[in-house]
Amino acid sequence: MMGSWLRNIQGQLSEFASEVLNEATEEVTDPESELQVTRKKLLETEKELSTEKENVQRLKKKIGNLEEELYAKNLELDNINGKYISVIESRDTQIRALQAELERTHHAVQESLSDGDEDGFFPANNARVARMRDEIDQLRKEAAHWK
Repeated sequence: MMGSWLRNIQGQLSEFASEVLNEATEEVTDPESELQVTRKKLLETEKELSTEKENVQRLKKKIGNLEEELYAKNLELDNINGKYISVIESRDTQIRALQAELERTHHAVQESLSDGDEDGFFPANNARVARMRDEIDQLRKEAAHWK
């Protein structure tokens, strides 16, 4: 893209120089002064071309720097995503373990009640079950937040 743009400018400069030379031949009788004018214009257009080439190089360098920065940011984002996925999986594992423990405790309480042992249901177990339910709810909320 830049190469074709530079060739286009170079072609325009060549056309311009050719037109100036043709006009000078028709209008001016002194070829030496016309040659000086043409050379001066040619130098000016070559300076413009050089300036544009420098600008193109500067922009290419800037593009390269921005691409490197984008790559680094994408790597950082992938790393962060990996960490969050790990946290979510860990929380899900904790939730499943607590649910299983709650089910076991609930089952044990049901068995003790069905044995006819009314004193088997201790308030401490009830408090433990409530605490475990609260912890499960908290972990579910946290997992939902990270998802």
